[in-house]
This record gives sequence, C-alpha cells and structure tokens, in this order.
Amino acid sequence: MIYLIVGLDLKTLARWHGNVQAGDVTTAERIARARAAAQGAHLVIAAAIGPYSSVVTDPGEERPSSVRARRSNGARPVPWPTARPRVTRDDSVG
Repeated sequence: MIYLIVGLDLKTLARWHGNVQAGDVTTAERIARARAAAQGAHLVIAAAIGPYSSVVTDPGEERPSSVRARRSNGARPVPWPTARPRVTRDDSVG
C-alpha cells in the first residue's frame, strides 16, 4: 500500500511530505523518518494518508494520558472565541 506521509521538520519548521510504499502505517512512518533523516530533517509526522484519502492512525501509538483523561471524563473541547463586534468611534457626536 502507498501512504502519503505529511509532517514538519523540527529543525527548520519546514513542511515535509513523501509517498511511501509499505505493508502497514507503522512501517511507512518509520521509512519516512529514515528518508527525512537522510535529508537532514528531524521529522514529526502530522498525518499518514492511505487509500481513498483516509487518514490512518498508528495502532501502536500511545496517546498522552492527559488526552485520554479529558476524553474519558466527557469534557468538551473549548470552542474558538467568537468574533466580537467591531467598535468604532463616532467623531460626529459631541
């Protein structure tokens, strides 16, 4: 299977992407990190995209305990702040 691996180089904060042929997503990510290292990049993988443009998760990847705790207690994510009405000064009054 061919995966599109998308990530970020921590040294330069430049985006990185590459197509990798592998049997599973874990192997594809390992190959992508090796290729990036050969180019001098320290790759942090943002997504692995598989067939039909589906984002594939690594089954062996452990989530931080804080993420699991927030999800298990039913807390909702904090919404983005809404735009406030723009206040304009009216110079004609006064």
